[in-house]
Amino acid sequence: MLHPNAVPFRCCFALLVLQFVVFSVYVIVNITQKRNSKIKTLIYFNQTETELYVNGVLNLTSAKNNDECARNFLDSYSRYCEQAIVPSSKVLNQYYDSSGDWLNKDLCPCLPNNPTWHVDLNLSIVRISDDVFKGMLPGGHWAPSWCIPRQRIAVVIPFRDRADHLEVFVQILHPFLQKQLHSYSIFVIEQKDPEIFNRAAMMNVGFVEITKRPDRVFDCFIFHDVDTLPQDDRNIYGCYRVPRHVAPYINKFKYKLPYGSYFGAATAFTRRQFELLNGHSNEFWGWGGEDDDMHNRLKAARLSYIRFPKCVATYTMIKHGLDTGNPRNPRRAIGLLYRPQVYKRDGLNSLRYTLIDYEERLLYTKIIASLPTPAALKTARKYSSRTPSTSMAPSSIESSTYNSIT
Repeated sequence: MLHPNAVPFRCCFALLVLQFVVFSVYVIVNITQKRNSKIKTLIYFNQTETELYVNGVLNLTSAKNNDECARNFLDSYSRYCEQAIVPSSKVLNQYYDSSGDWLNKDLCPCLPNNPTWHVDLNLSIVRISDDVFKGMLPGGHWAPSWCIPRQRIAVVIPFRDRADHLEVFVQILHPFLQKQLHSYSIFVIEQKDPEIFNRAAMMNVGFVEITKRPDRVFDCFIFHDVDTLPQDDRNIYGCYRVPRHVAPYINKFKYKLPYGSYFGAATAFTRRQFELLNGHSNEFWGWGGEDDDMHNRLKAARLSYIRFPKCVATYTMIKHGLDTGNPRNPRRAIGLLYRPQVYKRDGLNSLRYTLIDYEERLLYTKIIASLPTPAALKTARKYSSRTPSTSMAPSSIESSTYNSIT
């Protein structure tokens, strides 16, 4: 017969063993990625594809200073762009008139002509220049009228309770993207319910809502945190033959990678790449874990990724604390585990949400959606003194499911 204290002791011991295993996996993954991080911070564009080299033809680490590093990088990028970043024939056909005559437009240059490279990061809310509004269409859409954009970019912002950050973000990103002569739209994806934020699921919602509307088609999806601002115009936004970690070097981390597999703040995927990965996980509630999970999805799909060098890819993060509705996720370490079978069933094909509103404003398109409350949050509510938020209950609600990967 077991001693009455044996069962609680065994449970506690099993919990300690589980915590030790998770911590050990975290340490091993972190050490391994730090060893390999140098490979992913060097980038070389050749004429046919984007590749990473340790001893490549373009060795950016040998540059004497940031300006030389940036010149070398942009020279290589420009050669790559001229041959590899070219609109499809279907897109180019749109630039013929009804009689079949070419409308006399050239492709937009790969690099902006303005030599003023550094972004003026005014973190206060100011009036946006009138020049930014020229040619602006409803929904925060803009495209140059005098040349053919090389890519059509959707900037997708998972959002909740960050109105001040959003006003700063749009006043910086609009002129930033216009200077690079992109055809682009900005989408703000706001979570209504439940009370705990799910950043990754909202990025999935944005992707699904954007791709199912035929009026605008995008080649590139940049998932961008609203509090992360680019510092350098030479950091050309866009998508490539492999996914890109757009915002690797942030002032919060002293412009260093916090760890080798860091894949957060801003990332870029083509539609095909994002669908191949089955999008983001829908299981991470609260702060942390989803970026590490995405890094492992890349590994499972055998996709490499790129980072632009530190001499151009630097960012400022607006200072803020943890939001009430975005506490630290106690299960965030699970994102570090390699779970290839999970990625096949958790993502775009398991996404469930209710569309509350789709509104085209002047500077962005706002999409409001609610997610189903997971069982863990329902249980937590019984023991919480916090009053649950009230659903908006609009007159017309559209329930959406992304059931298949096309």
